[in-house]
Amino acid sequence: MMFCADCGAKLYQVRGKRIPKHLEYFVCASYRKEKGMCTSHRIRNQVVEQLLIEDLKRITAFAKNHEEEFTQVVFNQFEQDLSQKQRKDERTFEEAKARMKSLDTIIEKLYEDNVFGKISDDRFRKMSAGYEAEQAELKTKMHQLQTELNKARENIINTKHFLQLVKRHTEISTINPELIREFVDKIIVYQAEKINGKQEQRIKIYYNCIGAIEIEPNVKMQTS
Repeated sequence: MMFCADCGAKLYQVRGKRIPKHLEYFVCASYRKEKGMCTSHRIRNQVVEQLLIEDLKRITAFAKNHEEEFTQVVFNQFEQDLSQKQRKDERTFEEAKARMKSLDTIIEKLYEDNVFGKISDDRFRKMSAGYEAEQAELKTKMHQLQTELNKARENIINTKHFLQLVKRHTEISTINPELIREFVDKIIVYQAEKINGKQEQRIKIYYNCIGAIEIEPNVKMQTS
């Protein structure tokens, strides 16, 4: 459930007999496959675990102690993210629709040129096949976009379910695979960078039911 913030690839777990447990780490799969495809985004397991438990404590404490405010924060974040996605998807959809209309005109003109002998049958078949293939791709793309738009409009955040999770786990002191699966949808890992001479790594955690919540600035940690 960990992904590279730059190329979107999954992070690959690196461990082995010669690697001490406290030095086991994750690395971008694209970078590991071929150097230069992406930067490493290397982050140690212990760092991820520490960042995750700190953020879990922060989010669950806020949700437990300020239930109404928490619900409003989640709703506002959801509306903002949905609005941005809808605008982007709707723009892409309209561009695809306009291109489909242009292709209809081009194919019709090709047919007329073929009928009146301006282009050969072989040339007509090759050109029309190319345009029709593009149309088929656009239709698939438009269908996917429409499905995503409909899903986004129908999607309802479920803060109640998240609050029920919080109440089941009254105090979080350690994390385990079951706890992570219950709370976390995915984790985005950014490339480490030097800030004021110190190496820092940032991650963004998306929680089940509520997404990525910005109660405070994104979680970060010194890694050196």
